[in-house]
Amino acid sequence: MVVIQCPHCSLEVELDDGVSGLFDCPHCGEEFEWGEIDEENDGSFTKRKHNDGHGERLLETIENGTQSSSVILIHEHTFSRGGKSLGAVIPLVFGGLFLLFPLGIALFALITYPPIGLCFSIFAIPFILFGRMMVKEPIDMFLNPQPKEEVVQKYWFDKNKNVVAIIEEKYDVGEDEEYAPELLNAFYLAKTDEIKVLTDPPSEGAMTPGSSRICIWDPNSGEETYIVMNLEWFSWSERKSACDKAKEYSKIMRIQFTGVGDKSEAWNMDVANPDGKFFFVTRGDPGSMY
Repeated sequence: MVVIQCPHCSLEVELDDGVSGLFDCPHCGEEFEWGEIDEENDGSFTKRKHNDGHGERLLETIENGTQSSSVILIHEHTFSRGGKSLGAVIPLVFGGLFLLFPLGIALFALITYPPIGLCFSIFAIPFILFGRMMVKEPIDMFLNPQPKEEVVQKYWFDKNKNVVAIIEEKYDVGEDEEYAPELLNAFYLAKTDEIKVLTDPPSEGAMTPGSSRICIWDPNSGEETYIVMNLEWFSWSERKSACDKAKEYSKIMRIQFTGVGDKSEAWNMDVANPDGKFFFVTRGDPGSMY
């Protein structure tokens, strides 16, 4: 921890060791710069300002209803979480097929003709393990379901500070209890941020319906993905509505709307796959957290 003096009000401000960038003074609210600027990378990566506690202060004022008029609600996302979900039936059925079908054939072959049964059992092991992995979570959801909650995630934007804050409100249905709002994420917009619509077309045979999403996008990101945050999701057929809404976000947040792109464009391959080898996605779409 390092203690410095605010250049505006001269009061002491505590910062973590080794941090650098732009910060807000907790006393006077003015912006100041601290730390060394890496001039070598200055043109390559966005210098995003640290969340210096402004998100927590926003949460407190919003909870008390005393937020500034510059703080506006830009989006609400309402959904249910926990409980016994019918969505678990599909992976349970597919996982059961991968688990039981090869297991049944292997047992039958072992009984009727052991040499072939032994060979088939070895061949079936990956399918059985994959099926077991698929059914484990759905079974846990049915036998030990999480408490059913009604959730509202609210996206707030402070126009004066250029801060986005995601605040979650939860209601426990079983206990009939409303929890205190929780700050999920808060960050400052960077000068190079953009609003972009990413599309994911339906798969052949309509196995997946496809989607369109509005995201905050940093083309100079030094992370694996250019997505800073997903703002709002639409169906594949609602691409025009997504673009219209993206233009509204662009106007409110005063950052450029740069049009439509494919979801594959979200990967920063210089970071995610710098060697240019075969790229295999193992953890879902980039930026899928929100």
